[in-house]
Amino acid sequence: MTILSICTFLVLLHGLSKPDGIIRLPTLVALLYAAWFIPQLYSMSILSVGSVPGMDLLILMATFSLMASWFGWYGGFRQSAKGFSDFEFPKSVFPTVLLTLVSVIINMVLYSYRESLSDVSQWSGPATIVAFFAQIRDVVLALSLLLAFKCPKRITIILLLVNLCVSLPVALTYLRRADIIAIGAMLLCGAWFGKGIRLRFTLLLPALCAIAIVVYVVGPLRGESARIMEETGQRVSLFNPQLWARVDVSSEVEASLELSPDVMNAAYILKYRTDTLSFQYGAVLWNAFVELYIPGQLVGYELKRSLQLSSAINYYDDIRSLYGYARRNGTTATGFGSAYSDFWFLGCLYFFVMSYLMKSLFIRASNANIWAQTSYMVLLGPALIAFTHGHQRFFLSALFLVTTIMCLRYLSRFKYPIFRRTLSRK
Repeated sequence: MTILSICTFLVLLHGLSKPDGIIRLPTLVALLYAAWFIPQLYSMSILSVGSVPGMDLLILMATFSLMASWFGWYGGFRQSAKGFSDFEFPKSVFPTVLLTLVSVIINMVLYSYRESLSDVSQWSGPATIVAFFAQIRDVVLALSLLLAFKCPKRITIILLLVNLCVSLPVALTYLRRADIIAIGAMLLCGAWFGKGIRLRFTLLLPALCAIAIVVYVVGPLRGESARIMEETGQRVSLFNPQLWARVDVSSEVEASLELSPDVMNAAYILKYRTDTLSFQYGAVLWNAFVELYIPGQLVGYELKRSLQLSSAINYYDDIRSLYGYARRNGTTATGFGSAYSDFWFLGCLYFFVMSYLMKSLFIRASNANIWAQTSYMVLLGPALIAFTHGHQRFFLSALFLVTTIMCLRYLSRFKYPIFRRTLSRK
């Protein structure tokens, strides 16, 4: 663990030495390690449970994954800034307005599903389809943020406010960790790409600490939020003092560190895959693709199941029978567990590819290409979630989000005189 801690510190130090280092993927990955992963590793090895099967494997996999992310970014592979057509700023307003309207409608429908299915832990049917397309809120939020920074006109400010009203409740009221991380990353990138504003790490540190605390206590916060909803009929946001008054933050953080359920899952998964040699050879990623992109309501569930490469047996049941470890509901395999399940330690190459693709977008984004800037901002959140939830999260999100961005780019080629005149006013 000492080697992993040193590597994390060096990657973080190297990234923060760059003017734009705080928004580079390897720097944010190192921050994630420092705030989320290493404290739980320390707790597992020293404070609470002592020796855990698979701990050494997990530390090695985490180290390889961190370095793969760093080499994917800084490995010396030459990448061109070409590949995106020139962008004329006024033309982007109509596509942004159009997508904002679509996003508002879809997320209103999703809100109705959330209310009617509040007691259901696993959604199915039309609700899953609506939730899938509701992801466009991330694309239009990133684009409207850039528009507001680059051209602070009345229409761009209104677009930004509307999209914030759509996205913030999902993150702050429904307490979605992924959305909180994604919005935070977008704000950092938007400030840099839009205005060249570099936020000092010392100023960001309190916000990062606050986000880390929320991540550790999000479970109890969700539970208390649900109780308040039952008592009052109203949902409260993350900033509501009533919500925090019901949670003992220090004890919950301590309990979360002692249990470390996500990291514990990963350790047992690595041990199980090594002992049984049951590597999936890409099936984890493929099955996740089939699950997300093949609608069983349309093609039939039998066909959908036939497209999956591995058996439907829950390997957590095997882990429980072999090692006596039971997974807690709502916890993840982490990216280390999912990538290792696919290709042993070579699964770290997923993070190499991910970082290499993000570096390609970053180069174009640094050359003031707004479509690359939007793509980078939108994908930065899934790239970080790939480490905490599963490597497949990045690749699955990228397919849909980038397709949406390319459609917007196509719409921006046309002339929209009304919006051109609006933006040209002083």
